[in-house]
Amino acid sequence: PIYRLVATTDVPTVGNNDIIVAATNSQITIAGMRENTQVAVYNIAGQMIYSELNANSNITINAPKGIYMVSIVQNGKKDIRKIMVQ
Repeated sequence: PIYRLVATTDVPTVGNNDIIVAATNSQITIAGMRENTQVAVYNIAGQMIYSELNANSNITINAPKGIYMVSIVQNGKKDIRKIMVQ
């Protein structure tokens, strides 16, 4: 059989590497955002630990060790990134 990857959503993604998400010493840093960017950070249990509707430039969030999902919406396009804080 031949298998084909089928997209599960029609939501366009931010799709660039201008936005940087990094983790260091109990902090998550999100950099390179433009005006009116929406950011939300979720822990592995799905609980929102941070949200900002009009983020721009850089954000630093204190977060204990763990795995997090960072949701970024910019110009109507959405990107979700997984990050581990050690």
